[in-house]
Amino acid sequence: MADQPTEEQTAEFKEAFSLFGKGGDGTITTKEVGTVKRSWSGENPTEEEANEMIREADMDGDSKANHEEFVQMKTAK
Repeated sequence: MADQPTEEQTAEFKEAFSLFGKGGDGTITTKEVGTVKRSWSGENPTEEEANEMIREADMDGDSKANHEEFVQMKTAK
């Protein structure tokens, strides 16, 4: 179950999403998820780990994360 983000977290997630979502389609890809993880936590996920993060949050089945799905990834327990 995901926690509700604070207003500060919501602002941070929105900024990160806009910085890392380079395709201009309102989503982030597996590659971009890896960039987020490296930037925010210093982790370097494999492509499979990044794919798994997307799969876990992907509510619409497009293999990408939109803003709502991105927030879910960031707040998941």
